[in-house]
Amino acid sequence: MAETWLPWCQKRPGDRSRTGYFLKSTRSLAEIRYQVNHSAEGWEAYLRAGSAPGASWTFSNLQGGKMYQHYPLELPTWTSGGRRQNIDGLAVEHEGVAGQLLNAAQVTNDRRLYEDLNRLCPNMRIPRLGEGFREHGELTNGATACPSGRIQPLYDSYAVVQPPTPPNVWDDIVTIPTKQVTLYVDANLRTLPAGVNIKTLPKGTVLTVSGRYKNSHYLTKYSMDNKKSNGFAISATIDPTPPPLPPEEDDMMKYVAFKGFKAIYALAGGELIHVPNPPVMSYQMGAGNSWSHETHDVNDPDPAKKALARALADLPTQFGKLPKALGGV
Repeated sequence: MAETWLPWCQKRPGDRSRTGYFLKSTRSLAEIRYQVNHSAEGWEAYLRAGSAPGASWTFSNLQGGKMYQHYPLELPTWTSGGRRQNIDGLAVEHEGVAGQLLNAAQVTNDRRLYEDLNRLCPNMRIPRLGEGFREHGELTNGATACPSGRIQPLYDSYAVVQPPTPPNVWDDIVTIPTKQVTLYVDANLRTLPAGVNIKTLPKGTVLTVSGRYKNSHYLTKYSMDNKKSNGFAISATIDPTPPPLPPEEDDMMKYVAFKGFKAIYALAGGELIHVPNPPVMSYQMGAGNSWSHETHDVNDPDPAKKALARALADLPTQFGKLPKALGGV
């Protein structure tokens, strides 16, 4: 199993017997969706072990500015209320007790942690309470008061005043068959239609989409299910790499390059064109589906066109150098 440890955190390994589940001892980074915030109701001496009987957590955020990491990101820990929450979430214990809001150092640590998780975990949600940030009490339906309102300074630090979403925006959003798409470039997740940036989705991210806005943006299944008009550009999912030439075209390209005319293809539909004899030569030129047909005269007064026509005139005498698929002998 690959293990991800954040280099800026102090590594203090915890008891691994207090992690994982039956048939689910590890998880991938793609399974991590949010950070679960806890109040330690205690101090560094308790937190440094990273676990207690029946409980474990990945990070300890200390009031003095240190951040302990007790387990690699790939190990589910036991402190967020249940199997699902412990697999989807990364638990962070915050030094201190009820009534003490996070101090500036702890807020800085949490923000740095979120930025790393957002970069490393492709399905990490946006930095808001109820999405990329969850709380112990929320995930247990109020069975605990933890974290007792202590984390509010972190949420406030991400507060962004956004324009209201027009109620008719859903008139421009259509449901499409659910599918997975890959980002070939970095893309911004934005509020629609206002276009306020929410987060950057890195190149290579695979996303499940089920909605489309004005043929310009995709909406993820999560956004559609939760009626959030947040989307990213469809153009970011289009592979900019042109498809490779078929082998015979690749060979012809090498031949033409040898002749000194790299943009010339004496091909049409994969077949070699038999060009007429001088003084007038016809040829096909282009790439992919973009082809044009031109004619040149070996006696053309333009030196470049004359040279081109003469090169084309040589083609019939060069068949023996071509692959058999192109008419070689």
